[in-house]
Amino acid sequence: MLVRLVRTDHGWRTLADELGFRCPPALLELGRASEHQVVHIDDDHGWDLLFPEQAREARQFLAHLATDFPAVGERSRMVPVFGQDGDLLLLAPDERVWMFTHDDWDNDGVVAESFDALLVLLAGRRRIARL
Repeated sequence: MLVRLVRTDHGWRTLADELGFRCPPALLELGRASEHQVVHIDDDHGWDLLFPEQAREARQFLAHLATDFPAVGERSRMVPVFGQDGDLLLLAPDERVWMFTHDDWDNDGVVAESFDALLVLLAGRRRIARL
């Protein structure tokens, strides 16, 4: 497996600006850290910090999926920040974090009130669950 170490804070800021989002400072910090290390959260699921271009691709996928499944539409307007095995953690315009589970999206919802709150959950290796 080739590991790509690239600083991504500028890409996250650009994507957030394009979408009219406030980019959380902690996401920018993780983007800077990704130049020197892979950002992976090792919990019971495992989550990788996406690259901004992966976030764009995931948004396009969700938008395409929403044409057949309108319930996914709201999530297609969010920014995917972490992903693993087709599952995503998405930053909403109101700064809450949503889950997208590739095989059970009807039961997904808000999992953290903010990006910082998500990081606290991930650091504690707590199971991420709908609020």
